[in-house]
Order: sequence, then C-alpha cells, then structure tokens
Amino acid sequence: MPAVLPVKPTMNTTSSPVRIRLPELLLPAGSFDAGLAALEGGADAIYLGFSEFSARKQARNFGREEYRRILRRAHDEGKRVYVTVNTVILESELPGLAELFAFLDHFPPDAILFQDWGV
Repeated sequence: MPAVLPVKPTMNTTSSPVRIRLPELLLPAGSFDAGLAALEGGADAIYLGFSEFSARKQARNFGREEYRRILRRAHDEGKRVYVTVNTVILESELPGLAELFAFLDHFPPDAILFQDWGV
C-alpha cells in the first residue's frame, strides 16, 4: 500500500485529518542484489525480468530460485513485485513463454508488464 501521511486540516471543516496518498516508488531490479538494495532503500515495488524475455539483456536478470526469494522478501515487507515480459515474442518462443507463465502461476507476481500485445 502506498504511504499515507496524516496532515493537519487546512480548509477542512471536519475534525478528521486530511490524508495524502504518496506515489508508488517503483525501482528496477536487474539482479537479486539490486532488488534487495531497492527494497532496503525504500522502494514500494520493484520490477524485474527473466533472462529469456527481458529487454534488459545487459542486466543479470533473475533465475527461478532468486525470483522466489525476492518475491517472498518483498511480500513479507508488504511490498510488490512486477515481472516484465518486454520483448516481442516469436512463435518459436511460445513454449518457453508458456513454461514461464506456468511457473508464475505457482509464484504469482503482483503484476506482469507486457510489451507484445499478441501475448
């Protein structure tokens, strides 16, 4: 849940405090260590990719076990994890994508961010 700050009422005629919703701080996690650093640094959420379907080829990206660990850690802290599938998917890659989705069905992220509308 995004941070909410109680503020003294200004033009409010009621005695209840005005609550301001802060924007979500979403940071990239190109590796497990980067994800930990983002969470420890105050991120509300992180986004990450798996090596086979990430546009960030230069990043280390995540393996299945690292993903499960960072997902558990984030959720234990009340934070979110978004998985990116931000490449154009070729027909020959569909079986691998189906396997990834089956894995994510067992360990669901808070959202999946797509690039390819055909998926």
